[in-house]
Amino acid sequence: MRMFLSSLVPVLTIIILVPGEVMPDDYINGTPPNLDLKVGQSATISCIVKEDIDIRELQFGESKTKKKILNLTMDSRDIPSKLSFSGSFEKFQWIVEEKESSYVCTDETEKKNLENTGRLEGNNQIDCPVPKENSTVMFLKNGTKQIASFWINSGDYRSRMDISGTFWNLKITLHNLKIEDTGSYECTGKAEGIKEELLGTHTFLTVRAHGIGIYTGNLGLAFAVALASVFL
Repeated sequence: MRMFLSSLVPVLTIIILVPGEVMPDDYINGTPPNLDLKVGQSATISCIVKEDIDIRELQFGESKTKKKILNLTMDSRDIPSKLSFSGSFEKFQWIVEEKESSYVCTDETEKKNLENTGRLEGNNQIDCPVPKENSTVMFLKNGTKQIASFWINSGDYRSRMDISGTFWNLKITLHNLKIEDTGSYECTGKAEGIKEELLGTHTFLTVRAHGIGIYTGNLGLAFAVALASVFL
């Protein structure tokens, strides 16, 4: 028995000294957890970040494939609590709760041509210019200083996806859903003072076909009438 106990002590010591894997906190809450919609409808997912952290970057993407769909960054501590945004990438607005005439929005192809970008004039809404066809990034600047940026994956997300809210409460709406949009989505991010990536809970989106009645209009109506006449 003494031999057994003496051999067990080192094992117990190892178990005590080597902690188990520590699961990271969910800093971002994705809601709702599930969405079940049909082709052509719209899906809205909210990413709510813990307010006690200094959020600097927020990403939204498909969990399984790790495909990033959009990315928001905050490059300055000056106005994070005063900044919000709305619209699609093709018609985007930054909203700054501060009366400053020097804020401008520019896409990546216009970074050196600030005089042609929309300016804040007497209100807190900054309209971004219509982006070039190959643009994927919008920048918010205060004079020449970059404040924030909005990146979106190239493709039809530019016109199908709207965002609104703030860095702490972001709403993402994907319009005109397709079967291939089915998947698990999540927000991740980065914050000042936290080394690891901010993890979030997932939202699983299921997109279903409408069924047999896919075709509408005169052709569908004529077919239905013809079919009915066969059985009358």
